[in-house]
Amino acid sequence: MEDPGFYSHLNGFDNLSLLYEINNKKDSNHIRKILKKIGLDNYEKEKYKEYSLGMKQKLRIAQAIMENQKIIILDEPTNGLDEASMENIRNIIISLKEEGKLVLLASHNKDDLKYLCDTIYKIDNGKIIGEIKL
Repeated sequence: MEDPGFYSHLNGFDNLSLLYEINNKKDSNHIRKILKKIGLDNYEKEKYKEYSLGMKQKLRIAQAIMENQKIIILDEPTNGLDEASMENIRNIIISLKEEGKLVLLASHNKDDLKYLCDTIYKIDNGKIIGEIKL
């Protein structure tokens, strides 16, 4: 998550487009829709290397949701985000769950865990050691 491998000299749109094409998919309208949903539509031309921490986080989440997978894994999805962006990402996660997707969320943020998770497990040394009740 700290270094997802985006090309620093490309903008968010071009980075997502390259990743989308790996599965032989090309749809610039879809990529623009995802960027808008995530809150990066006004930064389409800005290079990734110029992104703030929050913008980088949003692009990571855009990558995770753009292919409409049944299982989505997110690690600390609200890290580095301002309050408005946190609320937007939380709403996106809730809508993904409502669409029937399984969202696996790793987080130390108790508000995220309490608000977004149906079941919470504590992991220690790579092993589930119990379920947590909030």
